[in-house]
Amino acid sequence: MHATSEIIIDGKAIPYKVEKTRSRKWSVGFKVTPEGIVVRAPMLVPDIAIRLILKNKQNWIVKQLNKIHKQESPAAHKYINGEVFSFFGNPYILEIRESLDYLRPIVMLETDHLVVCLPLIVQENKNKKIKELIKNWYLKEGKRIMNEKSEYFATILGMKFNALHLKEVSSIWGSCSRDQNLSFSWKLTLAPKNVSDYVVIHEVCHLVHKHHGKQFWECVKKFEPNYKERIKWLKENSHTLVL
Repeated sequence: MHATSEIIIDGKAIPYKVEKTRSRKWSVGFKVTPEGIVVRAPMLVPDIAIRLILKNKQNWIVKQLNKIHKQESPAAHKYINGEVFSFFGNPYILEIRESLDYLRPIVMLETDHLVVCLPLIVQENKNKKIKELIKNWYLKEGKRIMNEKSEYFATILGMKFNALHLKEVSSIWGSCSRDQNLSFSWKLTLAPKNVSDYVVIHEVCHLVHKHHGKQFWECVKKFEPNYKERIKWLKENSHTLVL
């Protein structure tokens, strides 16, 4: 993906990134996110053409950005006892335990609780520390689970991937590189299980089909017949995926 560029739309500088594909069709796709615009374009489409297309679609882009800004995001967590956190669609109640017996901080799941164990000496910026611990736990455990999901579906297809990355900052839900590496947005750990499963299926099918043609979507549909509903969920609820 190219480095982030900017384009002036409606008097504002809007960041955009270009993801080049190997498609032979001269079709350009757009996704508007709170962070900016993601453009998917064939390798042969020059950057100047992409900028012209963006200019021509500026009214549509403004409408999409306005929709995003009007959506209400959930209240930010305060990282205190009793708060509810979602992990792959399952709710967990935060429980903070403090004791001199704890030599180091630990985060773990116990039944329906997300437990954070803290040494009693941790008092300064405690909530900030708890937030950092939980975020790191989501990244570590999320990667493990996404790897298991990916291996499961890839094995059924008789395929293998080289590496899997869970990206902390990502403007796309997933990608499959030419080197058979899979990447996913960490925010999928906050989404329902069937939604994260769909994104995994989508990218694993790209191990076989490096395009979005009929064969690719047949592969996706084989595993997830209701994939269109999952796509719709992501479009309508992405703003709720906040830790």
